[in-house]
Order: sequence, then structure tokens, then C-alpha cells
Amino acid sequence: MTSECGAEATDPRIAQTRRAFKTALYDAAAPEWNWKVSVSELCKRAGVSRPTFYQHFAAVDDVYTELLRDRLVDLVSPGEWSRGAGVPRSGALVALFEDLRAEPGFYEPILGETEVFGNARRSFMRWVAGRLSETYFDAPYETLAAEPRQRVMFIAGGAVATMGYWVYSSERDPSVTPVEISSYFNSYVSALSTDFVPATPVETRSDSEGEPDTNSAVAGNADLAEAGPLGLR
Repeated sequence: MTSECGAEATDPRIAQTRRAFKTALYDAAAPEWNWKVSVSELCKRAGVSRPTFYQHFAAVDDVYTELLRDRLVDLVSPGEWSRGAGVPRSGALVALFEDLRAEPGFYEPILGETEVFGNARRSFMRWVAGRLSETYFDAPYETLAAEPRQRVMFIAGGAVATMGYWVYSSERDPSVTPVEISSYFNSYVSALSTDFVPATPVETRSDSEGEPDTNSAVAGNADLAEAGPLGLR
């Protein structure tokens, strides 16, 4: 299966084929936001064979994940998320929440009460974790030691759940604006992160004797921290 972003960028034929599948999925789902689209329907809409589909994607979940990645890149580039000093940029947060409010059906497969695309949801959580890592540690998520990496992922999970609640819960307050929810979000995340300290990459962390500092490198949940195909940095 060809899924490397580098290959897509360097081979226009690969990019065109993958774009055709993403467009087909969006067009199939968008009228009523029904994301339960089969591979056969995607191939028919894209005018591409099933074997070709499986050369590029393992499942429809992966097509949606790329759609989500593209959308997030358009909304918030990684460098726009943080303004330093442990504070996410309000503009970046507002842009994300405005898009959630404007087109909730697009995000429902990963934030709604019925999860449709599990891989995409995990990838979105990883994207949020990456942005939080840049904000509070000024470092990529992958370079954090195990303990702070777990805490970032824990907060990212709560952040994603908050987004879903704000958009889809019947108990939500519909009068809350994207600006207000981004302010609440910022306050909650900042409060949870008040004791964060800059992390040292695992391979260079050591104590005064030059031995590895095992106390700060708690074994993590590899499945939870596993990167999805979003790959945004």
C-alpha cells in the first residue's frame, strides 16, 4: 500500500489518484453527512478500480484521515498553534472551533457519539497532542520522555472529548460561541498543565552520575501513543 506523503508529493499520478478518492468520499458523504461509504462506491465515484484503491489505502477510514489532515493543514498550521509561554494562540483555537460549529457533520465520524473512523480519531488525538507538546514543551511530541508524553496524550484525550461535547451533546449550551469555547478550552488545558516542565528527549536524559534517569521514563501505553497516518508537524 502506498501511503507515504512524500510519494504523493513527488509523483503527480499518485497525488491525483489519492485526491480522486478523497473527493469521492467527501461527495458521497456530504449531502446528509453519512460516512458509511463502501470501497465499491468510492471506486465507482472515483472511476478507479478496487485493486488501485488498495494500492493507496487500507480502508475508507484512511481516506477520511487524509481528508481530515488536509483540512487541519488549511485551518491551523503547526507553527500557528502556539505563541509560546505555554499558551495556545486564540486565533488558531477559534479557527478550529469555528470550523467545528460551521460543519459539524464533517467531524462527526471522530467526535460524534457514534464513532465511525477509529483510526482517524486516534490520529486527531495525536495531532492535538502534537500541538499541546509544542505549546507547553516547545518540542515535538515524539521527543518527549514517557511520563510527559503520557500526560500530554491524557490532556489531548480530554480536549477531543470536550470538542465532541460542545458540538454534539444534547446537554450543551448552543449559545456558547467559538471564541468563548476556545477561551474555556485554553483555561482548562492551561490549568491541567501548570506543572509541566521542559522535557529532554529519552535518549539524552540522564542523572548526575551519567546513568539513565529511569524515574522520569515511566513505561507508556504504546497503543495509545501510536501515531496515525495524520503525521502533521
